[in-house]
Amino acid sequence: MNSNFVAKNKLEFPPVAIMYKSFSSSFLVIVLYHIS
Repeated sequence: MNSNFVAKNKLEFPPVAIMYKSFSSSFLVIVLYHIS
C-alpha cells in the first residue's frame, strides 16, 4: 500500500521524481567519496 502510494506520487509529480533521482545519485557519490 505504501509503495503503491509512492509510485502513484512519482507518476503524478515528475519533478519530484527527478529531484529524488538527482538527490539519491549525488548522495551515492558523496558516500562513495567518503568511503574511498
